[in-house]
Amino acid sequence: RFVQKSNLTIDCQKRLAVLAGEPLVLTATEFDLLEYLVRHSDRVVTARELVKTIQGYDLIEEDARPIIRVHIQRLRQKMGDDPERPRYVLNVRGRGYRFAG
Repeated sequence: RFVQKSNLTIDCQKRLAVLAGEPLVLTATEFDLLEYLVRHSDRVVTARELVKTIQGYDLIEEDARPIIRVHIQRLRQKMGDDPERPRYVLNVRGRGYRFAG
């Protein structure tokens, strides 16, 4: 039911994410994206994998990147992450994303 990484706690049943004691107001897609990245924080996740898992359709990596990029940008904003030096959702150049927390 709960997934925890550093100062982030996700209640999967209630679909609630709390960062440093503050609840995050996330869309369904942002919540699913965050939960997936945290659950798979031991590896880099491609944009294609994220689109397929979270949104349910299969695209080539090049088509999936701009879709996921928008959601990552919004998620970072809501987490108070600096886009120039993110602490939580990291971009692994040419590969995908990884949750560092």
